Amino acid sequence: MLAISAVICAVLFGAAPLLAQPAVTIKRTVLNWPAVRIHFTASCNGAQVYALGAGDVTVTEEGVPKSVRMLHCSDPALRCMQSVGMVLDASGSMSGSSAEGAKLAAKTYIARLDGSNDEAAQFFFNTDVKLQQAMTRDKIALAHAVDSLQPSGPTALWNASYAGIEHVNANGQNPCKAVIVLTDGADNVSTKTAAECIALAQRVGIRVFTVVIGTSANAAALDQLATLSGGRSYQTPNAAQLAAIFNDIFDIIALDGNECVVEYETRCPDGSMRSGTLAVAPACGGTANAAFAFGAIDDSTLYDPVPFALDTIAVKGGDEAKLRFALQALPVDVTFSSLDAT
Repeated sequence: MLAISAVICAVLFGAAPLLAQPAVTIKRTVLNWPAVRIHFTASCNGAQVYALGAGDVTVTEEGVPKSVRMLHCSDPALRCMQSVGMVLDASGSMSGSSAEGAKLAAKTYIARLDGSNDEAAQFFFNTDVKLQQAMTRDKIALAHAVDSLQPSGPTALWNASYAGIEHVNANGQNPCKAVIVLTDGADNVSTKTAAECIALAQRVGIRVFTVVIGTSANAAALDQLATLSGGRSYQTPNAAQLAAIFNDIFDIIALDGNECVVEYETRCPDGSMRSGTLAVAPACGGTANAAFAFGAIDDSTLYDPVPFALDTIAVKGGDEAKLRFALQALPVDVTFSSLDAT
């Protein structure tokens, strides 16, 4: 009798079934003021999930819930079509193996374009920035442009990076837009700055991948440009590795569509750093959270006007008085952490 009871208890009170484990990973956060776009992947027990509805995703910024304006998850069966700007260093220091490695890497990338939807543009830079081949789907024209690389002169790195981002933004027709910047030297003639390149890339939502040959380039600034735009930075001492790096970049951009994007609107362009939380509750149960952060633009001309009223009182000279400061008609989703009126 005791043995039977033990068996019954084991059946009734055995281990509970394991619940599915949801997870969310933020790939990058893109700011196109006032829109904030969070690119992410969600999964259940390691299997990526694409069937998400508006009620499955919530966003908070600085602890304040935000209204989701857009949620889109791509079709995992489709490769993301690319519009890519290749920006190659053609300065004198690239002579020899670096130039040959750069040509091979660019041609390797071009060979993988599908020839019907993918498109690319080709820039060279030294003293000036030259658009060697405007955005095109013509792989033969792109390969011919690469062959014309002839190293000479100094390094207009930031001017070229900026021009590449502008061109892809204005001419790219495909959803996955990116710029690849390859260099071996530090900038010495640009009028643009790294900060301007970062601001532009973030504003228009274009990822920048940076590739440095050797150690003499602006590696830290290029790494920041890549990281803050949602791309990736690479550094190699050997130009023979460039083709493998360009293959890796191709794969990252091609898989760019295998993710979800949520968009909401932020406020107050005061230049501050913002932090938030993305919460995803897929159909398998449970909720997964991930933190994100971004820097707001700094533009007081875009501030929301807030009308206010002051009490009217009479005081004598030298006396102190306290006035009631009343804010009126506050914009929605606005909180004040402090107010100092003197």
